[in-house]
Amino acid sequence: MKMYTKPTRVDYEEFLIQIVYGPCTDYLLACIRAAYLDFCRTMHGFSKVVDKQTIHNTAVQEMHERFCLLPSSQISEQDHFDAWHRQTSDSLVNIYADGSFNMFAGQTQKWINMTFKNIFVCGDTRLSGYDPLYPFCHMPVDNVVLDQLAEEGLEMPARAWSRWAYDDYLAFQVKLRRWCRNQPLLNVEHGMWIDGR
Repeated sequence: MKMYTKPTRVDYEEFLIQIVYGPCTDYLLACIRAAYLDFCRTMHGFSKVVDKQTIHNTAVQEMHERFCLLPSSQISEQDHFDAWHRQTSDSLVNIYADGSFNMFAGQTQKWINMTFKNIFVCGDTRLSGYDPLYPFCHMPVDNVVLDQLAEEGLEMPARAWSRWAYDDYLAFQVKLRRWCRNQPLLNVEHGMWIDGR
């Protein structure tokens, strides 16, 4: 019988990572897939699309390619990050539109932003090069976060988050930056999510 030692804190962290993302060799792909599960319930009617698996696979590949390039992109300003974010969102919307499905920027923001959050959960040892982007990341918006923001007195948009157009979404992110006094939005979102669960 092989002898095992008591797990360390790092061992337990790896256990939790594997529970959430599964044993994998591509943590980025695992982060993208897990983020998809955070919003796919809002994709009403997608199950009836004829070639839904091909469309989804194309979108996942696009996300993977765009995220793979980020660590070497040398993005060092909020405007550059915002431009990358919008291009990624537009690309996803177009992929689904080519498959005759109307995806909204409100849905793509959740996919993109939760992918970032998952990357930071996995940590720099598993997915290196993303830490410099942390201050520029957008807040993943959903009902849990919106409820918390409303309790804090922030005025809420009239439309459901999953149906936002990109201009409405970005205007809300800019408003959040001012309201949060320019602290990293992922710090605020994490605290609000923990407080609101």
